[in-house]
Amino acid sequence: MLLLLSDGEDNYSQSTLEEAVAALQRASVAVYAVTVHSSRLEYPGDRVLRQLAAATGGRAFLLHSYAGFSTVFGDMENDLRSQYLVGFRPLGSLAPEEFHAVKILPLTRGTLIRARAGYYVRSEK
Repeated sequence: MLLLLSDGEDNYSQSTLEEAVAALQRASVAVYAVTVHSSRLEYPGDRVLRQLAAATGGRAFLLHSYAGFSTVFGDMENDLRSQYLVGFRPLGSLAPEEFHAVKILPLTRGTLIRARAGYYVRSEK
């Protein structure tokens, strides 16, 4: 789990957003992103934070004031305490370092599932 306190804006990156997402997915790291700004505006960085969180199975918290910050840790704790590990064996074979998209669907309506978008096949060493 990575706690990212950021506005999501790219200032001087040496990697693209796609490269960062791939590195986080390879490392099996869930990003929990937190930003604080006016709720009246949608900032370009909000999309980036949402994308990082969604692709890694984490969560983006777009707060309108620092007063809401105390609830973020409780929400993160609930997420981490209610995790499940799902395993499966795909049909056929996948090439090493190939990304395999996975979608987890709820059995009942109204169930919220937060999961990473897939995984990279590890190379045999």
